[in-house]
Amino acid sequence: MGVWGRPFAGIGARGLSGTATGTTGVAVMDPAEAAGASPKPFYSALERAVRGLKQRQAPADQWLNQLYQPERQAPRVVKDPEYLPYPYKQTYTVPEHSPLPGVKPEELEWTGTKRFLEERLKQPVTRDELLAHVEANRVLPEEKLLGGSEEVIDPYSRMPGEPGAIEPGTSGPAKYAEYQLPGGENYRNLLLTLPKRTSAQEQRLDTVNGRLDEISQMRASYHAEHPELVAEFDTLNAERRQLMASEYRNPSFTSSHWDDPNVLAAVRFNDRAGPNGEKLLHIEELQSDWHQKGRKIGYKTDQEPARRHELETISNQRDFTPEEQVDWDRIADVGNHRPGSEAVPDAPLKNTWHEMAFRRMVKYAVDNGYDGITWTTGAQQVDRYNQALRQAVDEVRWEKTPKGVHLIGYKDNALKDVR
Repeated sequence: MGVWGRPFAGIGARGLSGTATGTTGVAVMDPAEAAGASPKPFYSALERAVRGLKQRQAPADQWLNQLYQPERQAPRVVKDPEYLPYPYKQTYTVPEHSPLPGVKPEELEWTGTKRFLEERLKQPVTRDELLAHVEANRVLPEEKLLGGSEEVIDPYSRMPGEPGAIEPGTSGPAKYAEYQLPGGENYRNLLLTLPKRTSAQEQRLDTVNGRLDEISQMRASYHAEHPELVAEFDTLNAERRQLMASEYRNPSFTSSHWDDPNVLAAVRFNDRAGPNGEKLLHIEELQSDWHQKGRKIGYKTDQEPARRHELETISNQRDFTPEEQVDWDRIADVGNHRPGSEAVPDAPLKNTWHEMAFRRMVKYAVDNGYDGITWTTGAQQVDRYNQALRQAVDEVRWEKTPKGVHLIGYKDNALKDVR
């Protein structure tokens, strides 16, 4: 997450004026990194903000106030002589935000930092503890390049095998080359993927569960004699909830278009020559199967983690009461956790994945010596897939079903499902 904005040397493309500014939902390019001064294409604005905090320790609610402000109504004075000869007061909505530059509420939610602090409230939390949580739960996209040659790989990218590194060009052939405008060369795909949960998180969860079991098996009289055990149990229990919630921040999603799991965004692009011989990076398509499906049928989310954890603990000790079973079924339905659910795993960048992908391509263009960036228009995209559809079917009919509209295609008078 964060804000970046700086003139990019070498960019003078249609649609770009030499300067790119803006924000993304979770991970963005560092200004210095975008200019080639650093090997890392993405960074966490929240992590940087926490590192820059001056306090070494504070109650959790104070940390939260520094990082997050909820939506609120605020007054303001309006001067509009056309309607009233004197100033008047009105209220307006201040959206949820972070007072720290570049930090977005989405990153606070997705990393679990907001919940981490809310669960501790007046308890003291050190800056190092807060930073350790953010580092363990940050989301930085990883990258994989398909097609092309090794000569065009981002020279500032991380080494192969490191988190976030672009894989060598030999990682596989580019897909869907038939969907290009005429005149392009060196066609390739760049996949931006969500990292899987690390083995360190798994090991820490095992350690926390083991210690919780140890404390639970101690006698109640021993707990009374050692109140520090109760505090330790509460702290570890909160950490366990955070680690369990990371299952939703590190999900597994596979689309029908890509073999790699957890593709947040995919870019199809090639090289072209401008009217005056300029070297142009041309974007054929930006797509996110994950978020496209999520918008249509919903995301799996853990709406009530505290109650879910409480019921999980109960289920390990005894059968549910009728009321508890109703709660469990309700939460399972809301969270879409039942087998066969069509909802996709939750994911970051719901509304800004296209911004993140486009800005990554701006850095790619700068790093690889392009003079500009071009992209297909909406009309070209529609015409491209209309042509593909005409080649696949001669006629399309539709029918309404409980799950939505079902399209039925016919080719040479034979039925062909194009749903």
